Amino acid sequence: MAADSLVVSMQVSNYNGFEVSCFGEKDGWIDLTVTGGQSPYHYKWSNGPTTQDVEELAAGYYKVDVIDADGLHAVGEVTLDQPLSMKLDVDVYEYSNGYNISCYNCSNGNASVMVLGGAPPFTTTWSDGPTGADRYNLAAKDYKITTADANGCEGTSATIYLRGPDRSDWSMSGNPGTTPGPQYIGTPDNKDVVFKSNGQERLRLLSNGDIRLWGADTTVGPLYRDSDGSLKMGGGPTPTEGRCFLLNAMPYWQTRGNDFTELCPDEPQPVLGTLSNDNLPIYTNALERMRITTAGRVGIGTGAPAQQLDVATSDVSGGMNLTNTRSDANAHTEIRFMKGTDQRWGLGCDFGANGGQDFFLWDEWAHSRRLAVDGNGRVLIGGDAVPGTDLLYKLYVEGGIATRDVKVTSQPFPDYVFAPNYALMPLAELERFLKTEHHLPGFASAAEVEAAGGFEVGDMSTRLLKLAEEQSLYILQLNKEVEELKARLTELEVRH
Repeated sequence: MAADSLVVSMQVSNYNGFEVSCFGEKDGWIDLTVTGGQSPYHYKWSNGPTTQDVEELAAGYYKVDVIDADGLHAVGEVTLDQPLSMKLDVDVYEYSNGYNISCYNCSNGNASVMVLGGAPPFTTTWSDGPTGADRYNLAAKDYKITTADANGCEGTSATIYLRGPDRSDWSMSGNPGTTPGPQYIGTPDNKDVVFKSNGQERLRLLSNGDIRLWGADTTVGPLYRDSDGSLKMGGGPTPTEGRCFLLNAMPYWQTRGNDFTELCPDEPQPVLGTLSNDNLPIYTNALERMRITTAGRVGIGTGAPAQQLDVATSDVSGGMNLTNTRSDANAHTEIRFMKGTDQRWGLGCDFGANGGQDFFLWDEWAHSRRLAVDGNGRVLIGGDAVPGTDLLYKLYVEGGIATRDVKVTSQPFPDYVFAPNYALMPLAELERFLKTEHHLPGFASAAEVEAAGGFEVGDMSTRLLKLAEEQSLYILQLNKEVEELKARLTELEVRH
């Protein structure tokens, strides 16, 4: 009996008309139904699975081959679709004046939102609260628009900027957000500007820029009316009163200098700086060069000094100069380190104030010079003067040196002693030299060392090593002679 033919039917996922809910998602599925043929059935999907049903599918084409137990074959095909990625197209109305709002502080702006892609219907939310694709009666401000589709896919957003004209009048309660220059109080022609109170003119700004006061007598003040009505600064009935009021009423430093020779009664001393909790920056060429912080720290080249004086520079030749321009014998240059009014240390040059080219570190408590570098580059640690005139040595230490190690590099190493042609001084000659000279050959005598003021450690070490190597050769030579004597004695004993 012939087997029934295989019949393959498919049921697919449905997300508001799409088999995949959102652009780029993998939530599609296919439910496969097979009738006819002889079970069991074998399945082979184009994307790899061998199960009857498949899920977690992305958008695209899918094919399945079904084979029953008798070898009958059937094919099923389907394409899963997904919505496009959502985008917003916002249309904002523009009035003939070029603005989205027709007048200052009005609310007559309109905007319409169109969503491209996604799965309808859409939900459109505005940052000021309302929902919907179309908005009317909008004020001049920024609006953020956010959308979501019927499948709950991640929406998209956009921000629109509705602008309106500035106000063209002045309010009695103040006018925020004005633009100086284009917006002003005054006249655009050659007419004066008049200010009144109680119906009477009090001040007039003339078209040429002069200021006139009216309705008051000449008086003392930071501003006063002259006899012709002109407005002047810092004067009064008498020169003294006028000068004192001027100095007290104008607490600023003049770029041409400030004269404080005639102090007025109870006048405060002049101050350059801040009287509040504010730093004092100092500028040149519109750049900050120095700053005094509220803690009293001074920074040159840095706005955040870490020490009482902090100097920073990125200039290749940057640094500090300390110059004494005096040329007499009592002049030297020194930086003094103080604790209170007591000097602790001094760092300077020309210690003797005699024009010398030296550098020194002075300990005031010990009243002693701890470190000095003279004009020849010689360094003295301790003591008051570099001994001698020998320029060969660059370091002098009074009191000795304690160190872990010393490396000498200038002396030749005496390994030439072991050369085959090296001639040792005969021992008899060495004995005669010691009896006559009372010191080893190649070494200075005690009198010579004393006359020279000492000896060089490197040279002495090299000479002592040479002596040790020569003594090794003497020992080997003597040992060889002893071994030869022992051999001869053994030979004589054998013969007898």
